[in-house]
Amino acid sequence: MPCITLVIYWGEAPWQGPLRLYDMFVGSEWGAYASDYSMHFLDVHRMNEAELGVYGDELRVVFGFVKYARQKERLKTFIEENEDAFSNVSETAVCAISDLAHSAELEKIRKTSHVMNERGNYNMCQALREWMEDSKNEGREAEKANTERERMRADAAEQKADAAEQKADAAEQKADVAKQEADAAKRRVKEAEAENALLMQKLNDAMKKMQELSGEVTDLRKQMKLA
Repeated sequence: MPCITLVIYWGEAPWQGPLRLYDMFVGSEWGAYASDYSMHFLDVHRMNEAELGVYGDELRVVFGFVKYARQKERLKTFIEENEDAFSNVSETAVCAISDLAHSAELEKIRKTSHVMNERGNYNMCQALREWMEDSKNEGREAEKANTERERMRADAAEQKADAAEQKADAAEQKADVAKQEADAAKRRVKEAEAENALLMQKLNDAMKKMQELSGEVTDLRKQMKLA
């Protein structure tokens, strides 16, 4: 019976492994005993439209969905271009797409009976349209929630700014009061200095007056002795 080696690669990064059986034994002592077979290699993410079109509906649906799973607009176009195929997808294909695309939404679709036809297959066009609409609604709700959060943050920031401004105004008022008190204290010091200077002047005048009186008293005593 003939044996064909077929490798289907689902990864997004380019394939770095060998493409021939012999290449797997390079540098090994077993290389001399290995037969050289080329592999039939399918790199799903690097298939072009013509290569996808070669396959039947089921494989084309699986390969195309996995290829465009992260490109929503391109996926939408691919589904529209293959609407007949996506309108009648087996559960096996849906399970494969769900696992390979790591999509929880597709797992939900698989459990949704209203998108199944009379043959037990899935109308993924309808299901995916509902999924995309739900995603849009979720996006709008998320955007609305984000906007509300941003508004609340802006309000909180504005309140903090107002509180900071009020504190700054209160500090400025306290500074003005302190300045006024300092100016008043300076004035009192100046007044006290002026009063002290006046008292010193009066004291000096009194001392001079006492010296003059003392001189007069001395003169009178001398005169009394002479008499």
